[in-house]
Amino acid sequence: MPRLVPGFVATTATANAGSGKATIGTQSVQVMAAFDRTAVYLTNTGSTTISIGLGATAVAGQGIVLSPGTAQTPAQVITLNGFSGVINAISSATGGTLAYCEF
Repeated sequence: MPRLVPGFVATTATANAGSGKATIGTQSVQVMAAFDRTAVYLTNTGSTTISIGLGATAVAGQGIVLSPGTAQTPAQVITLNGFSGVINAISSATGGTLAYCEF
């Protein structure tokens, strides 16, 4: 079951535990709670730039930066896989969307 937190707006969810789609605004929000995860996959499904903060407040243009319509690079996959802290996100404009799957 996806781990929902305050400020998180789930627009869809799948049967896979820890997967869904979040609407991201211009303030840092926690997208995924701390979890002993093996892997995380992120895809920016919107038209804004989304920045990811690992275990810290997300800051626009810093951390893992996902351009519109892109997923993380292989190097970023390595950084995310095995990371067990909270994952935060921020968008360059209102209405950003981020699809995620963690397991």
